[in-house]
Amino acid sequence: MPKQDTHPADFDGVAVEAPAGGSPVWSPGSQGPLVAFIDSAQSTVTVENEELSDAAIVQALVRAEQRGVAVTLTMTYQKDWARAFGALSAAGASVATYTGEKPIYIHAKVIDVDAGTDHAAVLVGSQNFTQTSLDRNRELGVVIDDPAIAEPLAATLATDHAGATPWQT
Repeated sequence: MPKQDTHPADFDGVAVEAPAGGSPVWSPGSQGPLVAFIDSAQSTVTVENEELSDAAIVQALVRAEQRGVAVTLTMTYQKDWARAFGALSAAGASVATYTGEKPIYIHAKVIDVDAGTDHAAVLVGSQNFTQTSLDRNRELGVVIDDPAIAEPLAATLATDHAGATPWQT
């Protein structure tokens, strides 16, 4: 298939494949790269996201915890995500939630792996962890390994998690 610019292809209904490599990560088709990013973690995975129903993402986080990677998840509570919260909590992950919009509503889409190490990286994007966001919508994420950006993000994620209520099954 000849090279086609994404924007016109989307409007013409023509499928365009994401470029090879780790960044950018775009949807449709971002589930595999997001799972691979989680799987790359050696010591920690910290996640903030608005929605969490994609089984492959949940299983990647559970697998990470089971192989000794400390998994931290912070979200705004919705009963739709309770099953995922329970699975992650049962695996040993630290899950914490906010209720409603006070003091904050988690709308971020961030995965931070191995914060504070020489191979730390953070993926920031627009992908919710749902089938629609990963497989149907045009979404985009970028992987950043610059400590000047990754370290303040890690600090913000840690502060958000500390201010949330620990998940109780």
